[in-house]
Amino acid sequence: EFETARKAASESEDDLLEEAVRTVREYRHASISLLQRRLKVGYSRAARLMDQMEARNIVGPADG
Repeated sequence: EFETARKAASESEDDLLEEAVRTVREYRHASISLLQRRLKVGYSRAARLMDQMEARNIVGPADG
C-alpha cells in the first residue's frame, strides 16, 4: 500500500515536470515565478522543478 502511494506520487511529480518543460518551451522563458503562476505551485516546488530541468540540461544555470 505504501509502495503504491509512493509510485503514484512519483508519477504525479513526473507529470508536473513534463508540464513545466512544456510551459518553458511555450513561453521561451524559464523562471520560478512563471512556473508558480502557470502550474499553480508554491515557490519551493517551482524551484525544485527548475533544479530538475537544469539537471536535465533543459534550462541553463540561473543568471542571478
